[in-house]
Amino acid sequence: MSVRKAGMELIGLGEFEKAIDKVEKRYDAACQIAARAGARVILKAYKSNLRAHRQTSELEKHVKAVKWKRGKGFAGYLIGPKFPGMTAQQISYYGEWLEHGSSMNKPYPTLRPAFDENIARAKAEMVKVFRNATEGKITESDAAAILEELILGE
Repeated sequence: MSVRKAGMELIGLGEFEKAIDKVEKRYDAACQIAARAGARVILKAYKSNLRAHRQTSELEKHVKAVKWKRGKGFAGYLIGPKFPGMTAQQISYYGEWLEHGSSMNKPYPTLRPAFDENIARAKAEMVKVFRNATEGKITESDAAAILEELILGE
């Protein structure tokens, strides 16, 4: 396809648009993969903190990193207790309730310390994974399988 406008001719515009779309999709996939990798680092530390509070050992089985769908171009995960049928808002509320306690329950500050102590590691892992994904060294399906194995295999 060619377009002639203002004395200029663009040849291969359709192929160029396809190439841009491909780069954009690879970038979005790389962001998702990197966000998942960072969430995995925080999730592992969170589970470790829950183990330290022996009263919450049953809860540890239900802690998950859930993809947060906020819109196109956004890559994020919610980390917290995930029971069947819970919405993202309920996960966030329940996690906050555990973290800060209530008038009837004492607080179990486990997620915030896990985040604060591991944010640098999570960022470094995200950078490494993002770089590998954008260079084509790792695909989204490969990353999903690897991360699922790491998360479930603990």
